[in-house]
Amino acid sequence: MKKSFHYIRNKERWILSVMDKSVKVICQGESRIYDILETIIFTEQKDEYVYLYVNNAMYGDMFYQFKFEEDCFLVGDIFKKNGEHIKEFASHVFGEV
Repeated sequence: MKKSFHYIRNKERWILSVMDKSVKVICQGESRIYDILETIIFTEQKDEYVYLYVNNAMYGDMFYQFKFEEDCFLVGDIFKKNGEHIKEFASHVFGEV
């Protein structure tokens, strides 16, 4: 599965590209790659959120949530299907020196 999502807020330009087992996020000329351990079943974007739905042997159906925050800040969390938070896996401010 290959798919790209775009989000623009003021001068922030976000690109999130989904590959088979990883996600590449680009903002402010900087890129980061995040590994996804499970097979991605479905993806969708709702405003500043991108969701990757997967199935995990331990938790069953769950999803990865990427959020494009203000000031080029990215947050990534993992949730069970029922919305229960499992853990944070990404936290980065793009373009910081």
